[in-house]
Amino acid sequence: MPRKILIVTDDAGESLEILYAKHRFAEAGFVPVIAATQKKRLNAVIHDFYPGWNTYIEKPGYLIASDVTFKQVNVADYAAVLLIGGQIGRAHV
Repeated sequence: MPRKILIVTDDAGESLEILYAKHRFAEAGFVPVIAATQKKRLNAVIHDFYPGWNTYIEKPGYLIASDVTFKQVNVADYAAVLLIGGQIGRAHV
């Protein structure tokens, strides 16, 4: 059975970080599983630079489906865990 890797994220996770990890893990023969506070289409974001700003700005990104909720995760089922950056919100865990 293929080994699974847990990708932990939620709304406002960086779109490209989530998708890149998901596809690269799959290419390497793992089963990537995206976990979030809710099983839903997550509102990911894209960080970009804007002229005149000395830091990045955040724009709406891709909608990315989560596979499981945090409460459904049994960490013993996974070969590794990846934590995706994003904002700390007011999510109810």
